[in-house]
Amino acid sequence: MKAIVLAAGKGSRLGQYTDITPKPFLPLGGKKIIHYVLDNLSTAAQLKEVHVALSPRDYEHVSQRVNLNGYPMKVEMMPALGWETGGDLKSTAYMAGVNGTFIVCFGDNVTHIDVGALLDFHKKMGRLATVALFNVTDAERSRMGIARVSDGVVTEWKEKPAAHEVVGSNLANAGYYVFEPSVLDAIPYGKHKTEVSVLPKLVEQGQLAGFLFKTPYWFDIGTPESYEQATRMILEQKGVIAPTSKANGGAAA
Repeated sequence: MKAIVLAAGKGSRLGQYTDITPKPFLPLGGKKIIHYVLDNLSTAAQLKEVHVALSPRDYEHVSQRVNLNGYPMKVEMMPALGWETGGDLKSTAYMAGVNGTFIVCFGDNVTHIDVGALLDFHKKMGRLATVALFNVTDAERSRMGIARVSDGVVTEWKEKPAAHEVVGSNLANAGYYVFEPSVLDAIPYGKHKTEVSVLPKLVEQGQLAGFLFKTPYWFDIGTPESYEQATRMILEQKGVIAPTSKANGGAAA
């Protein structure tokens, strides 16, 4: 089985942090952001290959300098086109030779998830796709993809709903998916987001399952504030610094 890590974003909102170091390789609590993703993926015994899609600039910068060995699966970096989550997924899956059930995740989300359990759930549900979901607060919903779930199947999907929209759910997209290969046929080439162009169609067809999991933390490392909050929380968990009154700076389940 293969996995694709989508990590081709420019990281421009992080400012000086990514002037030299690509976002997936920023240090966080004694290791790099990408290692949190690979640690999660390594919980899936079926996984044999991981393909990390990077921007051309980042690929040139790190492909010969960074070693991602030491995992039970083979990890390979490759350049992507910068076509958002949809276009990069389509092109990277083609280059990686994906022809069976595969995993997709984002390279800038820091959390803890048992991907092996996600795969087991996907197999049990028998749908074309499964998305991992976790609970967020009302205040956090407007920056997340929100799903309503019934009997393990997603029945409604709202991408970053406005504050006034009634969704009736606090289950947010954690950025981890399992797809059957036929889903790739529904993904057009070009620049677009899977969350907007593909997932809603799967919901309409009753083909998107929702895997609910609990996690002590979830961070989208997209701004200096979220990066600094994630760093503080990880260091607090390690006992390196004293805990503050607000330990989690990102969404927490």
